[in-house]
Amino acid sequence: MRWVEESFTNFDKGINWRSYVVCDVAYSDVNNWLWTPFIERGPAQRIYIEIKFSMRDCALFPGTALSCKETFSLLYYEFDVATHEPPPWQPESYTLVDRIAADEGRFTQTGDVIINTEVRSIPVTKKGVYFAFRDQGACISLLAIRVFYIACPEIVAGLARFPETLTGPDLTSIETAAGQCAAHAQNSGPEPPHYLCKADGTWYFLTGECLCQPGYEPDDTMQSCKDSWGEESMQMPPSIIILALSLSHSHETWCQCPPGRYQPQPGGKKGCLPCPPHSFAPHAGLSECRCDPGYFRAPQDPKETPCTRQSSFPFHSSRSHQERAPFKNYEFFSGPPSAPQNLTVNFVDQSTVILSWNPPYNTGGRTDIRYRMECDTCDESVTYLPAPAGRESFNETKVTISRLRPVTKYRFQVYSENGVSDQSDESNYVHITVTTEAQVSLMVSNVRVVDVKSTEIVLAWDAPNDPFTDIEMYEVRYFVKGQEGNASTVLTKKDENPFPNLEQRTEYGFQVRAKTDQGWGEFSTPAVYRMTGHVLAFVGDDENKEVHIIAGVTVAVVLLLLFLLLAAFFIIRSRGNEECRKKQPSDCDTLEYRNGEVLSRVDNPQIVTTHTTNMTTPLFTQVGPPRTYVDPHTYEDPNQAVKEFARREVSLPSLNANHQGKCKLPAPMDCPEALHQLMLDCWQKERTHRPTFGSIVQTLDRLIRCPDTLRKLTQNRPNQNPLAPDAPDLTRLSSVAEWLTSVKMSRYLENFERAGIDSLEHVARLTLQDLQVLGISLVGHQKKIMNSIQTMRAQMSLNISDGFLV
Repeated sequence: MRWVEESFTNFDKGINWRSYVVCDVAYSDVNNWLWTPFIERGPAQRIYIEIKFSMRDCALFPGTALSCKETFSLLYYEFDVATHEPPPWQPESYTLVDRIAADEGRFTQTGDVIINTEVRSIPVTKKGVYFAFRDQGACISLLAIRVFYIACPEIVAGLARFPETLTGPDLTSIETAAGQCAAHAQNSGPEPPHYLCKADGTWYFLTGECLCQPGYEPDDTMQSCKDSWGEESMQMPPSIIILALSLSHSHETWCQCPPGRYQPQPGGKKGCLPCPPHSFAPHAGLSECRCDPGYFRAPQDPKETPCTRQSSFPFHSSRSHQERAPFKNYEFFSGPPSAPQNLTVNFVDQSTVILSWNPPYNTGGRTDIRYRMECDTCDESVTYLPAPAGRESFNETKVTISRLRPVTKYRFQVYSENGVSDQSDESNYVHITVTTEAQVSLMVSNVRVVDVKSTEIVLAWDAPNDPFTDIEMYEVRYFVKGQEGNASTVLTKKDENPFPNLEQRTEYGFQVRAKTDQGWGEFSTPAVYRMTGHVLAFVGDDENKEVHIIAGVTVAVVLLLLFLLLAAFFIIRSRGNEECRKKQPSDCDTLEYRNGEVLSRVDNPQIVTTHTTNMTTPLFTQVGPPRTYVDPHTYEDPNQAVKEFARREVSLPSLNANHQGKCKLPAPMDCPEALHQLMLDCWQKERTHRPTFGSIVQTLDRLIRCPDTLRKLTQNRPNQNPLAPDAPDLTRLSSVAEWLTSVKMSRYLENFERAGIDSLEHVARLTLQDLQVLGISLVGHQKKIMNSIQTMRAQMSLNISDGFLV
């Protein structure tokens, strides 16, 4: 039996449903499937399915049920395209949602039907989904299926409207919705209000709000800001409007403030306020009252501040007593201040003028008095202290004007202002005319650099050549080239001065002048200096004359280092030979470098061992198979010669290991590691692979420009003898992977396998160039692997039995 479509009716409850029924309890291995049509998910991220079903108790089938179960499975299958063919029915193609049981009860009699309702949900990402019901031996009836998704409904809260928002893909997901302010409302902060939508479709945790715009008030339900005054006033007679105006201050039923009243802040809780004295609101819905003609209020003043004017008079107004009640009996004496008093010249010389004055006698009834300077004949290079930009206001009664021209007439104007001056047509100021003094005919010379650091120089100069003049002080003016108007000045009584905190790779201009009892002399011609970060290049008065100190110093340092490198090479090589000569013959015999062979001499002059090799001067000498022989003419009994040879022969691996471990080029004391590596590259590599002269110069220049790389010094470690008792025995390793693990380089196992290197014998034949081809580019890793390979070679050669010819 399979799923069968039937009708389910219950007239008492008004139910007439089409249902699917299955009851294969009399069979074993039951596997009945029922699919829903393709259900498109639309905008939903999570789909819910509600199942109404009934189930018979297995106790109704005593002895006849072979596979009676009391559960069924709910599965789903996501798909991007709807097809006419049913989806695959294999269990592995579907995802199990849940195994559903009749939690509300199973009926045991034919007339007693218990309807169970279960709800499950799944996250969806594709176009749609198939649901499947799998029966494996239960007696059930599927009565109704409902598929739906959940969304938080559209809502208005805090004068903001939030749209319908679908829940997230998970049961714990929270979606954020941004609200849109209602008409005549605005955000209370920089961002719109937000509401959180929970997975169960409810809103919670409102952040932010909207406030009614100035001149509007929210309604009782906080749903909108209505313009009820403007709409209703168009239909009311003038008498009703006047009556409404007289009552509006006590009965705030209008959502928009009427004429004569204002609302200073959006969403103000105080409602509409009456205008302050000497101000009026000619229209409805204003956020600020306007000042009467001849009265002022500063922009930075609060909106409830009364408007003021300079002349004093009692406050009178035709407005109702209720409107001006909070401000009655006030008199106001405020406005723009009068001009400053007693403007005086305190000091004047060739380039500087100092002025001072007294405050105005009438401050305009305000305390925010400030002053402003103007000079029509001054150029842009003139500076005003304490006013940095000349036309900016300041609150001191003294100003120093600098960088003026000698023998020049200047007209200075000093303005007095307060918070309402910009609203008045009057400009109250006082002026004075000053003529600067004549320039003293003396000038410093020979401006030069006497000390240099990376961001600091020491500048020196010669005093003016006038023995009858006493120098009181010097003024040094320095600036970035091209920014002469933004110069800095330094006063000193010495003929030199340091200048710290200069920017690297920047050109600076310097000018110096002297001051005597007669005044200041002329500035010297601008001298330009270029900060390079290492050495200062002096350009001088003429920008086309450049002396590149860096190039000369670099060449000298390179030549000196090359000389030291060659000297160290020969000295260390000779010391290495002397050290080898001090050893026992069995440890380090004399090595003679010839065309392709090495002669090993032992105590017995009749035994000579010849090794074919390529004996240049590599760091790891490659020694080929030995050919050992004895001279038979010196022995009457050849057996005696063999015994003598076996007793006296020198172990070739010991000789090779001694040569590798004891005759390397060590680093000099306190030698930087980078420089020692350059020395090794020049000594240990083949002739064709050694760095060229040009590359050596570039390397040394790079080291000079980056001195931090020279801080790490070489640590001379005692070279480990690969044949020493404590040396690791690499011949016991059985695979390349095991060897790489022993040297902690297993990360390169894939490189070796890709190159077909599968044995240690193949590894022992690798060179430094082979490692680079394998993709091992780090110098430290190359060195570590090559050291292990050399140890492996020495230990492998020790295990090879030396043959001999008689």
